[in-house]
Amino acid sequence: MILAYDIGGTSIKAGVFDNDVNLIKKIKHSYGSDAFKDEFPDILISNLFDIFQKFSTEFKISVIGCGVPGVVDSEGVVEVAPNMKNIRKYPLKKLLSSKVDVDVVLDNDANTAALAELYKGNGRGISNFVYVTLGTGIGGAIIFNGKLYKGESGGAGEIGHIIIDYNNHSYDDRNYRYGTIEVLAGRQGILNLTSELLKDYPHSPLNQIDYDIQNISELSEVYDELSNEVLTITGNRIGTALSSVANILDIPTFIIGGGISKSKVLINEIKRTLVKRTIPSISNRINVINAHFMDETGIYGAATLTKFIEY
Repeated sequence: MILAYDIGGTSIKAGVFDNDVNLIKKIKHSYGSDAFKDEFPDILISNLFDIFQKFSTEFKISVIGCGVPGVVDSEGVVEVAPNMKNIRKYPLKKLLSSKVDVDVVLDNDANTAALAELYKGNGRGISNFVYVTLGTGIGGAIIFNGKLYKGESGGAGEIGHIIIDYNNHSYDDRNYRYGTIEVLAGRQGILNLTSELLKDYPHSPLNQIDYDIQNISELSEVYDELSNEVLTITGNRIGTALSSVANILDIPTFIIGGGISKSKVLINEIKRTLVKRTIPSISNRINVINAHFMDETGIYGAATLTKFIEY
């Protein structure tokens, strides 16, 4: 059996899979206030081990796969995870392996999700595609000639760090963050944009509620003008960033996941912008596909990783 961890900034999702990557059982563990403590790295390892022990009483675990929201090197060291407290140059594989009696493999969570799409999702039969995940942040992965392309240090595909507004310090003034698509079109970026536009749409239902991304997506489906405007601008921002990706890589196919990717307004604007902003030799081949895995992407990806990596 495969034990898969989707390690996030606020919680761990875990699932047990058979060797054909069919989900048998899943759980979710929230960190609560522990997510903000300086000793969070130690707490994380303890939580992962506790989950392993619980599942081991019921299943014979042969390997652990982990998806992590950060850059992971070939030795299983998390170089940086911006949304996780004190996780920097963190030897996650070594630390977890020292506590369990099975092999451990890990990678960036967008990479693992891309492998899930390649293996069992909407990427089957497609040799070259770019996977994009839209959520708290914006992640990406590159499938080239049927294999995951990781780059020299394991960090290839960090689409969220594409800069589209190089002088915009408004929401994040870290040199490697300001003006990036993640800051402008990730969850907080969408909420910031909505807040900026609220005054122009006094009759929008968003003025009456404590809204989040799901509300914006749902109201867009019933033609709320503000929600449509927010998702159109967001889609344009994302599409502009992905145009650079398509032009550089000569890969016209994008598989897009994450909860808000279910929005037709958003996806249609991403595609429209891609067609408009890519060079002619690519624009007529643009293909934007919704991901197959949406709700349990992280654990399916982590489980699939064990089928593609040597351990």
